[in-house]
Amino acid sequence: MTSFDVRGWPATSTSRSAVGRPHRIVGSGNRGASTFAGFYAALLERGEARWFVRRTIDCGAPGAARSLDGEYRRLPEPRRTPEYISALLGLGVMVGVAASAYLVPDVELRHTILCLLAAVPAVAAMHSRPGVVVGFLIAAFIVVAGYSAIDTTSDPARFALLGVSALVIAFPTAIVVGLRRSLERALRVQEQASNTDPLTGLLNRRGLVVRTERIRELAASCGIGLGLLVLDVDHFKGVNDRLGHAVGDAVLRATAEMIDAHCSTPSVTARVGGEEFAVLMPAENLRAVLATAESIRAAIARAGVVTVSIGAVFDAESAPAGIGDDADAARFIDRLARAADTNLYVAKQAGRNRVRCAGLSGTDDGS
Repeated sequence: MTSFDVRGWPATSTSRSAVGRPHRIVGSGNRGASTFAGFYAALLERGEARWFVRRTIDCGAPGAARSLDGEYRRLPEPRRTPEYISALLGLGVMVGVAASAYLVPDVELRHTILCLLAAVPAVAAMHSRPGVVVGFLIAAFIVVAGYSAIDTTSDPARFALLGVSALVIAFPTAIVVGLRRSLERALRVQEQASNTDPLTGLLNRRGLVVRTERIRELAASCGIGLGLLVLDVDHFKGVNDRLGHAVGDAVLRATAEMIDAHCSTPSVTARVGGEEFAVLMPAENLRAVLATAESIRAAIARAGVVTVSIGAVFDAESAPAGIGDDADAARFIDRLARAADTNLYVAKQAGRNRVRCAGLSGTDDGS
């Protein structure tokens, strides 16, 4: 039995190799744009690119990085360009394009330059609100309509020129909007997958940390503490050896369902190892944590397939100073997990199919 940290690496296991060592990769925010549209995009995204690479590679818990000394620290917030500055910059680009077109005497070349207006709403569609994008599109259409009225004498030619120009301006924005929505959907799916154990459908270690802050806030608002249960399936290796891994997977799924069914609604249930599970729950006192742990143990034992040993811990102070920080949530879970894992070891040594429960102050109970 090994305690775990929130990055998903065993805290005492020798399997934590170079792959598991914390590392930091900092990307460059400079896009190297060669056109005014690329330069505009680089200005808007310069603060986010560096943050994105650090956030996705550096953290086990979102917004928290574990340094070489084992401490979880809050990463700096992303630097975003204020939206009004983005709008002013976009309007400035549009004014520049319109002025450049005015200085060109050739009509065809002038409308070719006006097509560059499509870059402004397209770039804005990557990060701005829909209202800003629509505003840029309307402004671009007004500029094109004005030049079309000046440069053409017949109505059919004027409407044809306006329609083609409008299509050229709107098409890139439509593509960017579609790609942005597809990316957002993919990120939501990826986020859900990264927080979920594929075998049991429960949260994984990362998902447990992500949900911790909500449970802490709930417990703090009710004036109660938090309990953490760490459950380990007894002799699970023997189940795999005798009956096969397919049966072992079915046992894990059934065990997960029973654990989840015997926990109260605000609780968070997660699979944190091969045959290890964890339950984070609001609780008024140590007895409430023990009662929940005992009900889970008894229900699994009655099923007659496997038994579980449970190490539980209760912390009466669920909301210390600094609540709301992801790094603090990571430290909180790590502290409870180590204490609960110690109690789990005691339960295993006492004969398995047992519950060992203790408060962080040292008060304990067992069965």
